[in-house]
Amino acid sequence: MKRPLTRRAVTKILLASPVALTGGSLACQSLSGTASQRLSPEEQKRRQQVAGAASRLTSAVERLGQMEIPIGSEPAVHFTPLLAKK
Repeated sequence: MKRPLTRRAVTKILLASPVALTGGSLACQSLSGTASQRLSPEEQKRRQQVAGAASRLTSAVERLGQMEIPIGSEPAVHFTPLLAKK
């Protein structure tokens, strides 16, 4: 059975997503030649997909920041504390 996500896990995922998306594209770069000369068509396609995913993630994070949440509203996700095993 999968354990439910915790607040800490969700925060780590949200903070690590942009870094993982941009870090992959930066790791593929080298100092010699232009990007079109170094990359194969598959790699160029993958780079475009990563750039699109990063822009979608950025826009989603911006939309989350602009949301107005009324005070006293019920949370959409309920987190439970991890209990120590005895």
